[in-house]
Amino acid sequence: MPWQGTRSFEIPGGRLLTVAPQEYQNNRVSLKVRLTEGDKPVLDTAVGIQNKGNFILGGPPHEGGTLVLLISAAAQ
Repeated sequence: MPWQGTRSFEIPGGRLLTVAPQEYQNNRVSLKVRLTEGDKPVLDTAVGIQNKGNFILGGPPHEGGTLVLLISAAAQ
């Protein structure tokens, strides 16, 4: 996604995951991560991960299990 852009992903169960890069500094990418279920916010946080790194998010319950979401970031 473009820097300072926002990307949204439909997640099972009528949920929406929105990720937006915020800053790149010291080989780390800061992301704004928001998970909503309808109009209700479930998660609204900022995370910092190493460039080209991953962030694992233990998501909401779904069909007797739990969604696990992997978020990656790579600044070029």
